[in-house]
Amino acid sequence: MNDITVTNGISGKNKERVIEWTNSRGADFLAQWAGPKLAFPLTQEQFEQMENLYSVFHDGAFIGMIQKIKTENNNVHIGRFIIDPEQTGKGFGKEALLQFMKTIFSDKNIHSITLTVSDTNAHAKQLYEKVGFKIKETVDAPAKKFIMIAFAN
Repeated sequence: MNDITVTNGISGKNKERVIEWTNSRGADFLAQWAGPKLAFPLTQEQFEQMENLYSVFHDGAFIGMIQKIKTENNNVHIGRFIIDPEQTGKGFGKEALLQFMKTIFSDKNIHSITLTVSDTNAHAKQLYEKVGFKIKETVDAPAKKFIMIAFAN
């Protein structure tokens, strides 16, 4: 299908691209994408505090990132998944997410992956459902969001 690769780490130049993508969408987008720990506008200093970042490439060109936020018991919580706005709708996000999940589940101690998605982000929620995530829990405050889970095969 698409020549998508997901690799551990992210270069300085690519961090700048992610900062540009998020800040150009405004404070509401950053809050939805990054959660309450990062303030608008996203800065290089804030970005440097994030760990376990993975880069997404298409034909060798950087098109996005995703983060392993935390590992707890047999679960990995992921988030801060973004694809270059000019590259969305081409199936790259789905392929990147499938590869990332495969990488995570290659650790036989990991049995599930969770993520959180805002109810206003229907496109992302639909993508997560396509790759096997199901709603585990609905949180109504301060804003409605879904905690979704996928299990190892």
